[in-house]
Amino acid sequence: MFEIRFANLVRRVFNPYNKLLLLIFAGLAGCQQLQVPVAQKTDSSNISWKGLTIQRDNLPTSTTLNDNIEAEAVDMNEAASTMIPESDLPVMTVAPQDLDPQLFLGQSPDQLQNRLGAPSILRTEGNVEIWQYQLSDCVVDFFFYDKAGALTATHTDMRSPFLGGNLDQAACRHALFKISQ
Repeated sequence: MFEIRFANLVRRVFNPYNKLLLLIFAGLAGCQQLQVPVAQKTDSSNISWKGLTIQRDNLPTSTTLNDNIEAEAVDMNEAASTMIPESDLPVMTVAPQDLDPQLFLGQSPDQLQNRLGAPSILRTEGNVEIWQYQLSDCVVDFFFYDKAGALTATHTDMRSPFLGGNLDQAACRHALFKISQ
């Protein structure tokens, strides 16, 4: 009889659920033995920065975002009045890194070739001459019509190099800029 009770006791203790509880209990008991050093509290008034002072006046005291924005706007207006005038600042101009095909409208084929080079494909359909530039990101077409005895670019088109593909206009303009250099 004792053996049956002991066997039942062993089954209950080693039941998977009880095993998990036993492991958790043993783990928590072991954690209490760890000694974690606690940093001493430092008095911030005794910190020395060896002569360096970091200070910001007029810190926002409001807890709302709108009040802080208004306070910063006032500070910016005050700072702007003491700043160097824009006419005295050096001007740095950065050339754009893209080229809009619309800029070539009204130009002759020679002008376009001087800027972009020879087209990938040149074809004539009736009285229209079509110059096609096949770039990595797109295809750009220029349509030249006869105006007063001279061919003039009157229309341009950009499209994806793949049928039904999406056109990334910024990438296309950048690719057009690169071949114009």
